[in-house]
Amino acid sequence: MALDGAVPNLPQVPCIPGLRDFALIGRGAFAVVYRARQDALDRHVAVKVGTVRVGSSTGEQAEGAQRFARESLALGRLSGHPHVLPVHATGTLSDGRPYLVLDYAQRGTLHEHILRYGPLPWHQAARMGIQLAGALESAHRRGVLHRDVKPHNVLLSDTGVPLLADFGSALPDDASEAPVRVSGSVPYCAPEVLDGSPATVPSDVYSLAATVYYLIAGTPPFAAAPDEPLAAFYLRIAQDPPPDVPSAPDGLVRLLDAALAKDPVGRPGGALAFAIGLTDVLSAARRSAADLVVVPRPAAVRALSAGAGLEGRTGARRADTPDPDAETTDLTELAARWRGIRLPAARDRRSFSS
Repeated sequence: MALDGAVPNLPQVPCIPGLRDFALIGRGAFAVVYRARQDALDRHVAVKVGTVRVGSSTGEQAEGAQRFARESLALGRLSGHPHVLPVHATGTLSDGRPYLVLDYAQRGTLHEHILRYGPLPWHQAARMGIQLAGALESAHRRGVLHRDVKPHNVLLSDTGVPLLADFGSALPDDASEAPVRVSGSVPYCAPEVLDGSPATVPSDVYSLAATVYYLIAGTPPFAAAPDEPLAAFYLRIAQDPPPDVPSAPDGLVRLLDAALAKDPVGRPGGALAFAIGLTDVLSAARRSAADLVVVPRPAAVRALSAGAGLEGRTGARRADTPDPDAETTDLTELAARWRGIRLPAARDRRSFSS
């Protein structure tokens, strides 16, 4: 969520018992985020407040309310995972707007960290990839597709631990919204999703691999050139193999190639398989791996890998010109325009199994 110092038409500052000194730190299409002081526990927290009231039933307001409800549900299902942003409380303000009280990660996002300090050593990026893969695998086992994994949506804790955040685009398996929307951030969005297909577990894996790639290279696998038309940028994502990541061992290059395959069938079987691949690469280089934490699958949650995946039915606010990098955008129109361009068969430069 982009920082914003003076936002016009800013909703009224919330009044939540036990919290004071609200300061705006970000605003998105459907929510604003404040830093607030919690004296009882001698800490700062983040407070995410929806911009629409609970129960809104028309147009963008209904979409915003559903988006906030999905995020609350997803965070609740993943509560306690060490690499998911912790949620402390949820409720409704007196004016009907919903809110979440979350950890305040003052170190910002991984995207901001890379911009400030430069790319990470490959082994550090691989360890972060394992930690985030555990969070993503846990989400999938709890019936939640994230649908917008990217460095902008990974926060750093005070101790440098990555925390998967911003589940506003997440889709629980029991979601029932009717409109079919495609949402995502173009450089981290799987080619089949850009082509109009619903998001699935393999498309989340693609986005995670693109995030790990960014941590090492300082750029996503595909970045828009200056003044490049969005359609041309999309065609490169659909057709071109990603460049090799710099200063990375061959095993990691092969793994990222597989996870970024154009055909989702060619990718690792899930976030867990991707994490195991990263662990093997670290082991081969005699580097220590990170702990892989995966929550068990509740009996009530169906196996996502057993079917065609969860359909992407809602997204972020529609934009006439989608931002190809920083913000999540509604890609429905772009996908409809280019649906006729079929994706080529995967062009593997190296065998993942070799």
